[in-house]
Order: sequence, then structure tokens, then C-alpha cells
Amino acid sequence: MEKEESEIYFFGYGFRKIRFLLLCVCWTLFICFIWPLIIGSYFFVTVIVCGLSLVFAGIVNSRLLIGLFVLLLISRKIVVFYQNFMLVLSAFLGTLAFSWFVKMSTFVFLDQLVINMITVFMYYKLLIAAGTQD
Repeated sequence: MEKEESEIYFFGYGFRKIRFLLLCVCWTLFICFIWPLIIGSYFFVTVIVCGLSLVFAGIVNSRLLIGLFVLLLISRKIVVFYQNFMLVLSAFLGTLAFSWFVKMSTFVFLDQLVINMITVFMYYKLLIAAGTQD
């Protein structure tokens, strides 16, 4: 009897773990090599900014761990909202810091912000999926 794989849901689409990993690798290659040519940046910088944004959110969450446990006892939805808010905030701060070093117009800044938010949420889902065992 075959064991059915659990699905990872990302922006409303369901993926098996291996397909989601393949999507993450393709997306990372896109933001490493193609996206910098579009916005006039350096290679690999967007990936570093997104990774640092995720690390920043993790550091803040680890500092507030006891408070998150108390919130979890009250309502799980509050904790999920807080995590999503922290990911968006860290993506914004990372994009803001990135814009200090790369000259950007307002529209390029908004494009970079959307790319960072998608990437941060994708990496977060990948880390959560890697932590769960079937």
C-alpha cells in the first residue's frame, strides 16, 4: 500500500513536497540571476536580503517566545496573524535596507517588495514543511 504524501499549500495551490522544493529552487534561480538583470542589481543580493529578512523574523519570534505561547493558549489565529505580520514587516525592512544600496524608483521598490514577500513566505513554508515528518 502506497503512503500518500501530504500537500503544502502556497497561495491557494497544493503541492507535494518534492514539487514545492522544485518550485523553490526555480524561484531562487530566478531571483538570483534573472531578477537582478531586470532591476539593475547585483547577483545573489535579493536572496541574501530575503534570507536575512527570514532570520530577522526568527530572531524577533524567539525573543517573544513566551508571549507567543500565551497567545497560542488564547487563540491560534492570533499567532498565525502575528507570524504573517512579522514576515511582511521583515520583508519590508529588508527591502528598505536594500533600497539604500541600490538606486530604485518607487515602482522598482514596490516590485522588489513583492518579490521579497513572496520569497520570504515561500522559504518560511519550506522550512515548516521540512520540519514536519510524514
